[in-house]
Amino acid sequence: MLIKDINTGLAESRRFYDIKIENYRLFATVQTVLNEWRGKDKLDLTTRATYEEQLVDWLARSTEKNLQEKMDVDPLVQKLMYQKFESKYKEQLSDSQKNILECSILGTDSEFIEIIKETKIRALSELDAYEKVCDNRLLKENIGGVRKSIESLPEEKTDVVIAKTLHLVHLIEEMKTDER
Repeated sequence: MLIKDINTGLAESRRFYDIKIENYRLFATVQTVLNEWRGKDKLDLTTRATYEEQLVDWLARSTEKNLQEKMDVDPLVQKLMYQKFESKYKEQLSDSQKNILECSILGTDSEFIEIIKETKIRALSELDAYEKVCDNRLLKENIGGVRKSIESLPEEKTDVVIAKTLHLVHLIEEMKTDER
């Protein structure tokens, strides 16, 4: 009856049968186990154990690979997003900040961590140079706290660290302009 309804009710019934269901075997296993748990079907103990083990393995799998596959973006979409971003924030972000954002979105974790390390080194160097020429007593008193904040910046790829790194680059650029 269901097949007849599909054939008569769907105008594109031929395409319906061509649809590929990616995890067909997994879904069938889930349905079989659910039916057995609800008492509709009876499985022998060995089959039930095998199916439950398959489900546990699937649930415990690494989702990082699947997440990476889902994050693959069409190059055209990427280009359009980049152009929109550029047109909106072109004047507000420096090249270094744009590089940090680009690496945080498109780069690997290790590439981003390398940028954080380099930024921290540059910031500490600029802070040392700024401390030598700074004649503002209040700023000089707070340089130690700023140094500790820079040194304690975690080297990981999180939204908080990205924001702090962008702010740190802005601080470096401000110190450079104040030195001149």
